[in-house]
Amino acid sequence: MMLGQETELLYQISLVIGSSSHLDTMLQRTAVSLLRHLNATSCAVVRMAGEHGDSVTPVCLLPRHAEANPAWRELQVFLSQGGVKD
Repeated sequence: MMLGQETELLYQISLVIGSSSHLDTMLQRTAVSLLRHLNATSCAVVRMAGEHGDSVTPVCLLPRHAEANPAWRELQVFLSQGGVKD
């Protein structure tokens, strides 16, 4: 992604975040913005818990049936194996 596109996306997300004080609404709108700007087919915002982040719970999924997508299971496995580092 080019710097101008990245900057525009971050700007749009900041507008979405500032538009509501309700977390669920902000997450939903942010996911929609990400889908549109990245031309993606699905978006997941997850909550990671557990001592090593090995528990992955979806907080916002778009489209709502994203859990049926095989890529969702792959993401869960990746994250549970420590795929994201601090």
